[in-house]
Amino acid sequence: MVTDQTVQTAQTPTRAARGENGAGQTLTVLDFPRYVLLYNGVRNLSSGDTLIDGTNGRDFPVLTINEYRSGEGGISDGNWAVIIKLYDGISLISEQRVDYRCDPANVDQLYGNRDFQRQIDYYIDYKELRFTRDYGETWIKTDITEADLAKTLNFYRNGFIISEDSYSILRQSDTIAFFYGENAALRVSYNNGATWSNCEFGIDLMNDHSFTKRIVYFFDHEAGYVGLGTDWRMGIGIIKFGLLTRNGGKTWEQFSFPEIKSSSSTLSGLSFCGTEMTNGVVSLMSTQSDVMYPNIFFTDNGGKDWTECFFAWDQLPDEISFLQKVDSLTFENGFYTLILSAGNRKVCFQSQSLFDEWIYGTNWQEVDHYNG
Repeated sequence: MVTDQTVQTAQTPTRAARGENGAGQTLTVLDFPRYVLLYNGVRNLSSGDTLIDGTNGRDFPVLTINEYRSGEGGISDGNWAVIIKLYDGISLISEQRVDYRCDPANVDQLYGNRDFQRQIDYYIDYKELRFTRDYGETWIKTDITEADLAKTLNFYRNGFIISEDSYSILRQSDTIAFFYGENAALRVSYNNGATWSNCEFGIDLMNDHSFTKRIVYFFDHEAGYVGLGTDWRMGIGIIKFGLLTRNGGKTWEQFSFPEIKSSSSTLSGLSFCGTEMTNGVVSLMSTQSDVMYPNIFFTDNGGKDWTECFFAWDQLPDEISFLQKVDSLTFENGFYTLILSAGNRKVCFQSQSLFDEWIYGTNWQEVDHYNG
């Protein structure tokens, strides 16, 4: 989904900011020292959110920020809409923000092809983090505080993007989990977001290091795994470890990852195949700057032992010049399927055994996260 973001001064609004209905007049009333105009083509505001409603040909009223917050411009009914955001250019976490709701120019093009949307995704606004498992038809609220959300976004330093590995939400399970904050706290709900609690690992290392790689996955309300890893730090090196739970996070079993003999390595990906969590795979990236592909290790005993498997990277198509991590490992119809990725480029391999030759299958571009 294309997002267009433009920074202007309040005295020189763009044509898009002005709009045909005089939306730009609001700039003189809001008294923003500068502003950012952000367009998001598909966006689902929650029911009851304040907005300025320009659908059905209505003019945008000119409101002060207080009038806007009181709902004089309109209240969202929670349905899909095209949203233009106008904010003070400092942070969307600030309350100095206005949402304009508009009609799409082409309804069929906007809603007709769900290949441009993700079934499982998250949404961040300036106060809340929410998840969806139905293409955004409904959104599940978390109870993360505004302050903790701000710390989480600051940790990732990517605006409103969080790592896809750092949260777990499935179509067939009511369990939702996500890492937040600077110290990798894990927040979990076992009832589809009705209640939330922190999941404690009982490991002293948690409070002593900044885990830049955070991986969590729950198959159901009982079985799940976690992988945590740091970057290299002077005097400490690199720390990485994994955890398994079979009782919904009440207790965790720790396991270690292998090391690359030729250099130090960071954790980049982790996946287990099924709720028994016996067969699994981990990807490690060498700290050497010229390494373009991960080292891949497999286990058939829940992480007690690891065996490296070597891939014929030189036989991949020309469009694949870099891979970073493991996304998933599955088993079906007598074949293991391994998905690796770099960004939104996904690459598929298959094998009849974890420790035999892995054959390249196909690759594709996957839709990026688009909400928030």
